[in-house]
Amino acid sequence: MRVNVTLTGTKHPRYEWVVRFTEKGIRKPRYFKKGEKAIAKAFADRKRIELENVGVTAEQIGTEDRLVVAEFQEQLAHHGVTLRQALDLAMEQLTRRGRSQTVQQVYKRVLNNLEADGLSDAHAVTLKSRCGRFCKQFGDRLITTITVEEINLWLRELKVAPTTVHSYRRYLSMLFNLAVEKQWCQTNPVRDRDAFKPLIQAAEVEVYTPEEMTAMIAAADSVVLPVIILGAFAGLRPGEIERLDWSDIDLPRKVIRVSPRKSGRNAQRRSPRNRYVEIRPNLYAFLAKLEHPINGAVYPFAKPGSSNIHYGRKLLRQMREKANVRQISDGLRHSYGTYLLALLDGDREKVADQMGNTRAVVDSNYRRPVLPEEAQAYWAIQPS
Repeated sequence: MRVNVTLTGTKHPRYEWVVRFTEKGIRKPRYFKKGEKAIAKAFADRKRIELENVGVTAEQIGTEDRLVVAEFQEQLAHHGVTLRQALDLAMEQLTRRGRSQTVQQVYKRVLNNLEADGLSDAHAVTLKSRCGRFCKQFGDRLITTITVEEINLWLRELKVAPTTVHSYRRYLSMLFNLAVEKQWCQTNPVRDRDAFKPLIQAAEVEVYTPEEMTAMIAAADSVVLPVIILGAFAGLRPGEIERLDWSDIDLPRKVIRVSPRKSGRNAQRRSPRNRYVEIRPNLYAFLAKLEHPINGAVYPFAKPGSSNIHYGRKLLRQMREKANVRQISDGLRHSYGTYLLALLDGDREKVADQMGNTRAVVDSNYRRPVLPEEAQAYWAIQPS
């Protein structure tokens, strides 16, 4: 293949020599200053050899491949992309696919990382449920090949409530966040602007009435009773109760220490400090009457072969059925926040401090009309 590379003098005011050559169909100049003829000649020789090598490689491309190149150049032109850019992108994707991991492998990495960080039983159960279900369909696929359209279709076919869909999205996003961090895929499709995000209708927070709370306490045995009173009269989250040790309850000082470790990973990011919850008179009466060890987990121990959180939920369900009381999602903590705000005459800062929440959350969840006599009846509940 003939290569046209020339070295000539030039009348350019700053240069004496110019090498002209054709590269990728474009005629290009390279200028050299006075006294640099030898440098210009060496450059011309190198460029000639380089272009000849490119020409030999090009001549080895068959007629069929040349037609494919011409066809794709025309298609790419409509998108404002050159053939080189398209090939670079394709090679990048092939390289990423070569080092990618399967969905199942990424899920195991996420689970191992969270368990090393102290993942609670409750979150472990939910993670395994959500991601495990996803892995049944996509577990053997490379995570870089999963598209937003596939995830959208899968979420829609679950036929669950919008809040549950968002729960699935939250846990799936953990998988793709790790994959992006490790360069196993380029983007997180769960966060794509076209991702399926069903609208959640805001619902008013429900609470237990003083009568319902009294019935549940009456139906509770000594194993599940601490879970009820710590949620209802100290406002501890289920995960906080699950991690709580009896040594964290200081009856003489009338405080419960909730460390960031016991509040979970999100709470650790929000605040690295301990939270001290005041033990109010009725809670003090219950705790003082309970027989419990100085140290050890407050949450009911699981039977062999079952998870801690599943066993605890089973006991709570049996207690509610015995008391003939409805189930309210996070009802114990919501009741605490609502009745405490009423008891403290709307002191949102105090309630937020006790619950480990922001003032905005208190405003959103717990500012509901409660009669003074209802609040008084709630905080007057005592052990029988």
